[in-house]
Amino acid sequence: AAIRDPLWSRGLGDVYKRQCLYEMSLLNLQPMLIAGTLLGAYRNGTIIRWTRDVDLLYNLTSFEQVRVELATALERLGYNLFLEGIWRVCINSNHPLVANIYEGDRCANALVGYTGRDVAYADLYFFSQNKKQEKVRKLLVQGTGEMRFDDIFPTKRIQLLGKEYDTISKPEAYFRASKYPNVMVEKDTGYR
Repeated sequence: AAIRDPLWSRGLGDVYKRQCLYEMSLLNLQPMLIAGTLLGAYRNGTIIRWTRDVDLLYNLTSFEQVRVELATALERLGYNLFLEGIWRVCINSNHPLVANIYEGDRCANALVGYTGRDVAYADLYFFSQNKKQEKVRKLLVQGTGEMRFDDIFPTKRIQLLGKEYDTISKPEAYFRASKYPNVMVEKDTGYR
């Protein structure tokens, strides 16, 4: 079996993004673009060309209350929600586009030399209030650390692939606090 279209992940990534954001919004998880997805949108309104994932930020407090509902809604759409260090969403065999992605009766991880980088997925990063810093109004952002409440809220809109999505109030503050300090310099990570 082989991946049919080398650009499939961008199209499927857009489907992930829209469907995950919609289902997360219905459950009041306050989803927004973050990490590499925000970086691509911030730079030039596109997805970074070598990426295979969509990065979303969500409210951890709400998530703990509705995780099962979200998993059920995503499963109905053809996705699996699973924990692998962070919560992730990936396509399952019931997704309507799965036949357009693979050929034959094997999935990508059965291929010789498979590195795990061909299957699109969504990474879900949480934010939560830092209980030690309640008076300072800081939030803990998974993978980044503490950020000021005012750097995240109120959310703002950003263009990605011609559509507008919610993101944090001050992306520059996120980039400084994370692994993207020199945001406008594209660095090919070799992740293809």
